[in-house]
This record gives sequence, C-alpha cells and structure tokens, in this order.
Amino acid sequence: MTYFAGGVFYLEGGVESGFRHVEPEVYVPTLMHIKGKRYPRVFTVPLSGASLNDGDCFVLDLGLQLYCWYGSQSNLFERRKASQIAEAIRTDDRKMKATLFFLEGANEEIQAAFWEGMGGRPDSIAPAMPDVLPSGTEEERLQYKLWHVSDDSGSMETTEVTDRPLKREHLIDSDSYLLELYDQIYVWQGKDASTKEKYAGMKIAKDFAKKHNKPQGTKISRVPALTEDAIFKSFFTGFY
Repeated sequence: MTYFAGGVFYLEGGVESGFRHVEPEVYVPTLMHIKGKRYPRVFTVPLSGASLNDGDCFVLDLGLQLYCWYGSQSNLFERRKASQIAEAIRTDDRKMKATLFFLEGANEEIQAAFWEGMGGRPDSIAPAMPDVLPSGTEEERLQYKLWHVSDDSGSMETTEVTDRPLKREHLIDSDSYLLELYDQIYVWQGKDASTKEKYAGMKIAKDFAKKHNKPQGTKISRVPALTEDAIFKSFFTGFY
C-alpha cells in the first residue's frame, strides 16, 4: 500500500470480463459556477444556459473537452480561479487527455460546440448577480463550513474551523475533516488519521445530512489525502 500514495481504487471486473475488455471511460457532463470577489468558490449548477450570468465565470466539463466561459462583468479573481480549476481537471484528473478551450475570442466552431454541450444557447444571458447575496436559497447554496474531526483529546470531537480563507495547512494529516456544502459533504481523511477518526468522519457526515436539514440526495464523498478533486481544492488556498 505504501507504493500508492493516492490510494487504491477497486473497479468492477472479474470472471465475465476477464479484465480483457475495457470499456471507454464515461464522463458525466458538469457545469461549475465560480463566484466571489477575493476568494471565489466553485459549485456545480444545472447544465443549462439559464445557469449562466454576466457577473460570474463557468467551467463546462464534457470529459475530453473543457470550456471556460467568462461573464462580461466577472472579476479577475473569478477568471483566474476558473482557469485554475479547468487546468487542474485537465492535468490531474484527465492526465492531459482533455482539451481546454476559452470562449473569449474563440472561433465559431468552438462556440458552437460549447452551446451544443450546454443544450442550446439561451435567448439572453442573465444579468450579473451581487457577490454579497441576500438571504434565501441562493445564499444557502453558497454557504460552506469546515469541521475538524479528532480524537487527540481522548474522545472524538468535532470543531468548526472558522479561519478564512481556508488554507491547505488547515488540513492536518493526522486527522479527518468535513467540508460541508449545501448538498454535498466531503469527508477528507488525512494519511495518518486513525481508523476511528476515518470511521467517525463518515458517520458524522451522515448525521449532519439529517441534523442540518440537507436536501434529499445530498452526496457524501470520502476523500483520502492526495485524491482531492478540483471542487474540493477550490475552497482552499495552497493546493495550486
């Protein structure tokens, strides 16, 4: 196990396949919304032209094609974060197999492929939304919390990490953490975390989904250290 720092992943196979026939890798089309002034955050949104707005940036992930779309009023931080996210997916997740396109100044062929991936071009793009949002569902979707799970005191304790911005250094390798989003909870497991902490992290995440009135279908993802995806990394400085 020491030879696989990124973790070992078990894939379906066996007698029927004999590990001889390999199906092409399947990617789920995803649209990511990048929003914020100094510390932009990334959230998945419905894959539709109606999700776009002139004030933010978006990354369309079609597997082997990645597209960066910048709203005309988006800020420098959002644009930089969007390009970082897309580049991280291309290099880390897709191992340079994907092609990255930027819609600004792109030719008609690239523009057409982007809108086809979006399900069609809307009649108009929604106006910019304020970065400081009023209360309501949209604000709830942009909220996030980081929780520290540790048994260093002799008993299992869960403590909120309130420092902002979040940094990679906040994630101690000997402990576990929960990154709580609106409809997703990441359970980050440090490489030196105890078995009890890893187990407790998953259990606490499931309890959170109930106690914090998470939407039905809230996803709980286990994230061993060094296997973080682009969305998880986007909440911390120091990963890129």
